[in-house]
This record gives sequence, C-alpha cells and structure tokens, in this order.
Amino acid sequence: MEAEATFAKDPGPAEEQAMQAALETMTGSRVRLAVKVDPDLLGGVTTRVGSRIYDGTLKTRLQALHRRLARA
Repeated sequence: MEAEATFAKDPGPAEEQAMQAALETMTGSRVRLAVKVDPDLLGGVTTRVGSRIYDGTLKTRLQALHRRLARA
C-alpha cells in the first residue's frame, strides 16, 4: 500500500520508521511510505493513505481556531 507523509520539517530516520510502523498497524498492510517536507505547515504532519487524508498540522488547527473565533 502506498502512503505519503508531509512533515513541517525533516523527520529523520527514527520518526519516519515510527510513522511507517503506525500506518502499517492502522491499515493492517505493508506500507511504502513517501516522505515530503513542507515548512508552510508550521508543525505536525499530514498523511495520505489511499484516498484518505489525515491532517494533524498546526496550520490546519490554527485555521479552524480562526474560523471558530470569527463566528463568535
């Protein structure tokens, strides 16, 4: 199974292996992980596995907070 993880900074080998292991546990399949770096994310990671996207980035969390504050 193909997966792609985009980090805010270079994850290093240990963090990359931990991400791959977590994705393999989550999917129950062997995962080939492609790693990208995007400093615009500010922090965190976004992961695509098949057609699913998991967004745990600081940028997205700040945007959500901004929207909630704008509605208040």
